[in-house]
Amino acid sequence: MENKVEALEQQNYDLKREVSQLKEQMAQIRVSLSEEKWQSLEEWLCAVEGRDRYGLEVVDLCLVPNVGLPADFKTPEFDKYKGSSCHLAMYYRKMAAYIYDDKVLIHCFQNNLTGVTLNWYIGLERERIKMWRDLAEAFLKQYKYGHGTGSLPSSEHGQEITRRLQGIRLEVA
Repeated sequence: MENKVEALEQQNYDLKREVSQLKEQMAQIRVSLSEEKWQSLEEWLCAVEGRDRYGLEVVDLCLVPNVGLPADFKTPEFDKYKGSSCHLAMYYRKMAAYIYDDKVLIHCFQNNLTGVTLNWYIGLERERIKMWRDLAEAFLKQYKYGHGTGSLPSSEHGQEITRRLQGIRLEVA
């Protein structure tokens, strides 16, 4: 009889140890799930606050922060830049009502770009574009290789043209 009691006590001890181990495993699972839920909540909060999952502030992604567009503002329809037009002149004409508001001019300029030129705009550094004139000069420097002057681009500009043409070819493909 003592052997049976000892065997039952051993089983009881083993079961208590297994229950203890299971409780530890459950606690670890709860912690893991809690961490996943916490991480999910943090990601959601970042999205609500305007930060993407890489931690970038939305304001850091804007070339011109704090643009105050009038309540009745409607972006004019623009022809997309194709590389051969008097693009700035056409843009000025469409944006004539805002020629004294550099932020609006800079902000809306992206609406008439596409492909490689839009990528160029997105890559501009805010520190270099403080006013509309900075953007217009940068655009002319980037995309006006002696139009109307009969001059050919330098070898440095030729390499840039080649790179741009390759980008256009990739977009078409």
